[in-house]
Amino acid sequence: MPPLAFLGPLFLGVVVYVILRWVIIAPGGKATPESISQHALWIGIMGWMGSSLHGAAQAGVLHGRPGGSNALETAGAILAALAWPVLAVLAIHAVGQFTYPRPRGVRRVAPLSVRRISDFLPRRLAWTTLAVFVAAALAICWVATLPGYQAVPPTNLPPPLPGQSFDSSYQTAGRDGRIAGQLLAVCLGAALAVLATGTWAVLALIAGRRQLETLDSADNDLLRTIAMNRLLRTVATVAAGLAAIAGNFAGVPDPALPPPSVWINYFGIATMVVLLVMFAWRPPALTALLATRPDRSLSAPREASQPATRLMVSLGSVLPLAGVGVTVLLLLLPGGAVLRQDPSLLLGIMAGAILLTLGAGELLLQKNYGRPGGAKTMPLQPVSPALLTVTIVALAAFVTVLTVTVWADGVTGAIWYGPERRWMVPTVTVGAVLALGVLPLLLITHRRDCGGNVPGLDAALRGISMYRLVRTIAAFLFGQAGVLVLTNTYAWRWLFGLGNPLAPADAYQSWGPAVVAGAVLCSAAVGLIVTPVRTFIPRNQPTPVTGPDPAQSTQSATGPSATATERQ
Repeated sequence: MPPLAFLGPLFLGVVVYVILRWVIIAPGGKATPESISQHALWIGIMGWMGSSLHGAAQAGVLHGRPGGSNALETAGAILAALAWPVLAVLAIHAVGQFTYPRPRGVRRVAPLSVRRISDFLPRRLAWTTLAVFVAAALAICWVATLPGYQAVPPTNLPPPLPGQSFDSSYQTAGRDGRIAGQLLAVCLGAALAVLATGTWAVLALIAGRRQLETLDSADNDLLRTIAMNRLLRTVATVAAGLAAIAGNFAGVPDPALPPPSVWINYFGIATMVVLLVMFAWRPPALTALLATRPDRSLSAPREASQPATRLMVSLGSVLPLAGVGVTVLLLLLPGGAVLRQDPSLLLGIMAGAILLTLGAGELLLQKNYGRPGGAKTMPLQPVSPALLTVTIVALAAFVTVLTVTVWADGVTGAIWYGPERRWMVPTVTVGAVLALGVLPLLLITHRRDCGGNVPGLDAALRGISMYRLVRTIAAFLFGQAGVLVLTNTYAWRWLFGLGNPLAPADAYQSWGPAVVAGAVLCSAAVGLIVTPVRTFIPRNQPTPVTGPDPAQSTQSATGPSATATERQ
């Protein structure tokens, strides 16, 4: 392995460390329960983003169809594809324990009792994770008993007639094969063993981490439980993903037999179930954070009782349903096959549906609860620095990927014509979505006051809507960049001097590193779209505090409504 291959992981490690150190430091340079909670959440989010096994989904499969890639047929290639997500998850959670603030006091107060993993381990989640690991190990053992098949290449036909495309001389009826099951089982088993061993090591690191001065002993123990919760949930999905790879390998039929009409990867279905269960298995909240934010629960008297707040909470649940529902409906209508051929169109339709629903929610909010004579109040900082940074990074990623794709099309001479103009549809789609985003932006900034008699509520509702708007656009840009990379991996091979741009058939060959990069970008889009509102609320904006007497309570016009924020 060349020395430059280590620069990528080293750079990613530095970026993870800098981000976590930036999140943990509150204004004034002192860590607070709020910033510590956000730090723990960011560790979980970045761990989810790095856990994608998409680049190894076809491990062990020998492609016989035109355009297939046999890059994952050797032990070295398979282990390299599996090592990235496994080591990334463990490294992110380990780095997260080293980025907490160091003690500042002259004397350090620490309990004398020995801290063990079992003292902080969430038992039910731990047993569930162990069951997932055992099931993955059984699936890998089953794969070891499966034989390998040689791929059947496509049948050559007579030379093409004048005017026909270059690939019309091939019959696209090749059948995929697979390597011997023992080789894949060894690779998957090694990845699972490293994942299990690394998980235990990180759990020991979490248990032995130093006490934080900002939190008392009980919250320090609870913070370790939170960290273990996020680690176990992530490694459980990775272990299930290894089983899904085994299931995909087992489903490759023997090319010598008639092809099956349909086959189902049951391990893949089980992986989706595990993913949903782990996503819903939320960690507890710090006691100190709840004590300083008594209005975070649904029982907050003034904010939760407002009809506008309840509408905003309901809208948060409708937005993803609108995006998915409209997309599925269009796929089922006549002509839906055109959309299935271009994922960028599907992403554009989904983002457009969410933006239109967001704008409709603002119109409904103004119609039902708007006050003609009320003052329009906006947060002092409508978009937090964290979310603004993420959006800029998403835009830069899309522009970079688009530039490389346009360059590759220019090398082949198909930049303005021909079927290989892969850059045009994503560009038009992104432009249309950004233009459509102006509509909800104008509605958010110009609608009437809907805060009722609660000071600061109207600004809070506008802040939540702005967050949803910017979050949707940032996730859409990440998704488009990821899809553009996954569908044009040849462009990145050519950029690094690999492959022959003058050979048209070379454009059908995928490239492993580009597949991994595209999967990471798509994972970033998914992770961002499910990130709660509270994560990106600026910490320098005070939060409304509800006192015992509602008439004497004081609230900031810049702080978000805690009830709607927490639920979204």
